[in-house]
Amino acid sequence: MQEITLKKIEQGDLADIRLLLKDWVTIEETDEIDYDRIERILTLVQKESHERGDRVYLVAKDNDGNIVGMIGYKNPCGYMQSFCDTHNAAEVINFYTTDHFTDYSIADAILQQTETLILSEGGQEIVINRAPRYATGVEAYFKTKSDYKCVGKAEGFFGRNLDTPVWVKNLA
Repeated sequence: MQEITLKKIEQGDLADIRLLLKDWVTIEETDEIDYDRIERILTLVQKESHERGDRVYLVAKDNDGNIVGMIGYKNPCGYMQSFCDTHNAAEVINFYTTDHFTDYSIADAILQQTETLILSEGGQEIVINRAPRYATGVEAYFKTKSDYKCVGKAEGFFGRNLDTPVWVKNLA
């Protein structure tokens, strides 16, 4: 089994992250790559790699140093916070794997290390949702996670008629 290491994103990682995002970030209606959204994500990632703001972005690498995923977290937005039981929650954002969540060991390694980081920073709970375009892989993955409870749907969170399930895990 390969070892996955999670670390802070560096400038040299951005080209590989762009490739990872091209495989994930598409326009809902056409399934074409959403280059504008990719650039917005990369701008946030790059900003956070230089100064700690309201988000943390991490890259996952395998034994050979290849990027196999990325993940971010932040304080939950008001709507996501409403699904939480505590005020010390973190909202997982931009969680991508190179295998589209088909090999759960990669996603598990990334998520477990992220949980440990959030807990070490005083976090007591994680909240996560998935965009409608990622319904198949991401939703199937979280259905296997017995420690993540589906606590409802965020109605219209991604736009009109674009609801998303919300999962929460208590870390305490």
